[in-house]
Amino acid sequence: SASLKVAVRIRPFTQTELDLDPASCVQTSGEPGKLVTTNQGRDQRQFLFDCIYNSCSKATAEERPLDGQATLYQDLGPEILCNSFDGINTCLFAFGQGGSGKSYSIMGLPNEKDRGLLLRICDDLFKKLQQVKAGVVSNVDVSFIELYNERVYDLLALSPQQWAKLSKKGFQGEEEGLRIREHPTTGPY
Repeated sequence: SASLKVAVRIRPFTQTELDLDPASCVQTSGEPGKLVTTNQGRDQRQFLFDCIYNSCSKATAEERPLDGQATLYQDLGPEILCNSFDGINTCLFAFGQGGSGKSYSIMGLPNEKDRGLLLRICDDLFKKLQQVKAGVVSNVDVSFIELYNERVYDLLALSPQQWAKLSKKGFQGEEEGLRIREHPTTGPY
């Protein structure tokens, strides 16, 4: 398996964008992993990724069926799960501008169809742990962090008030981030 897999998801237009009748600047091609961007039909650029997910509700939808949360999990989840059970540290990293669909892809919504990648991985991880032979000890360490404005936040340690604030407008800078330390031999922690 690869040490790094890069996937991109084309998010649906927001209602505000749909009201403006936009033209898509991103198209998937017939070639797996190939994404083409255009600037109003000019200046085409091509990018290659391991996986491309088209979740756009307009413009690119004619090219192929839309990819939902289950498709993301089918392509990415089993490898993460397998590596975890082989004792390999795994990381799921979402990057993009605000409103680009990172939280939806990772966490999803609280219904079966829209559950995110992380929730599906965790469900299958604990189902698989229940099948481990008696007498075998398993240890699961989980971190759920956000990097925002060069600060690191532990999302598992947030109070309900901090979560509510984050979900409305993101961190505004007054919250104290985690302290990043560096061990001389093992590196940052």
